[in-house]
Amino acid sequence: MRVRIEVVDPGPGRLGSYSHRRRTIRLRPGMNRRQARSVLAHELAHAHRGDEPTGSGWMDLRAEREADRLAAEYLIEADEVRIAEVAYGPNWPAIAYELEVSDHLLAVWRAERRRKVTCG
Repeated sequence: MRVRIEVVDPGPGRLGSYSHRRRTIRLRPGMNRRQARSVLAHELAHAHRGDEPTGSGWMDLRAEREADRLAAEYLIEADEVRIAEVAYGPNWPAIAYELEVSDHLLAVWRAERRRKVTCG
């Protein structure tokens, strides 16, 4: 993707950021492995999509949701979730820990699976 990754402060209250113009991902230093993998996948999804903030709240929120959806798709395999469910039951934080993803990305993945089942 020819994206540069910098481990520097991405800005107040942010774990990561992506600049399409600069083709640069910034990741907050000191994140744990699960957090870093999840944030990096999210920012790579922005890079893949060519996202830039628009200043329009609903458009930016839509881009964030899509980046979360893609990040979950990149990192989570249904078979791995099923195996973890056998070990941990419906303990979703433990499953997220086992899969080395954030609780948030696992929740996004689960919601997308439910949506696909409901919508066909």
